[in-house]
Amino acid sequence: MAALAEAVVARWFTVGFARRHPDVVAWATDLLTGTVAEGYAGCCEAIAEVDLVPVLPRIGAPTLVIAGAADQAFPLPHAEAMVAGIPGARLAVLDAAHLATVEQPGPVTDLLIRFYSGGTFYSGGTP
Repeated sequence: MAALAEAVVARWFTVGFARRHPDVVAWATDLLTGTVAEGYAGCCEAIAEVDLVPVLPRIGAPTLVIAGAADQAFPLPHAEAMVAGIPGARLAVLDAAHLATVEQPGPVTDLLIRFYSGGTFYSGGTP
């Protein structure tokens, strides 16, 4: 896992966030290097082989997809396709990479509170 850590974690955060928060990058790196390699590989295989696009139209619950504009692991076109496939789904795009909840905890929390309380919703860009 140590051999993969730098490249994987670099995809989790924007360059600016990583420069401003080396402690968070170190935490994420430690988390990843502590992961059992076989388990990580198994997750990667499962994600690579699964295609949930056909079942998206069956989702009937209100859905909010929060995406990082700089997410290399789940790029924005994937999030847009997910929203297009789920009836009534909404998309919020934040200035973040893969771990938007870590990189932008305030905006993510605000989006979730507004979504679950039925309040106004901001779609696209940074709220």
